Amino acid sequence: MKPFLFIIGLIVGQSLFAQESLIQFSGSILSAGRDSMQPIPYVLVKNKSRNSGAYSNNDGFYTLVVARGDTIEFSSIGFGKSRIIVPENIKENKFYSTHIMFRDTTMLPEAIIVPWKNVDDLKKAFVELKLDEDDIVRAYQNLQFELI
Repeated sequence: MKPFLFIIGLIVGQSLFAQESLIQFSGSILSAGRDSMQPIPYVLVKNKSRNSGAYSNNDGFYTLVVARGDTIEFSSIGFGKSRIIVPENIKENKFYSTHIMFRDTTMLPEAIIVPWKNVDDLKKAFVELKLDEDDIVRAYQNLQFELI
């Protein structure tokens, strides 16, 4: 009976010890630069070590349960990804951090969308377009400027 109680005591003690190692990680996310430290809403705050995460609210505030030494990644559209590591020497079960993110703009190539295979087919269709007399008269009337 004593070995049974001893094993249960070890399991309960180990689970209590494991729970003590978790901390509440909270903070604010702000943008740097010309935005004069404005909060960034809806930033993904992901714990890469445990594959869990949270999103920041409208005011850029987030909260997440982490362990000491976990890697936290911040990502948002229009901003560069950044990572921090939760310090190992935190003595309390909560930790607050203000995180600064920097803008990252990616220029995409121009996209021309036409209802033809390419722009040359569009030009050819435009030149070959047959208009009724009413349409031509209406176009000339639209081009007439009246003096006010």
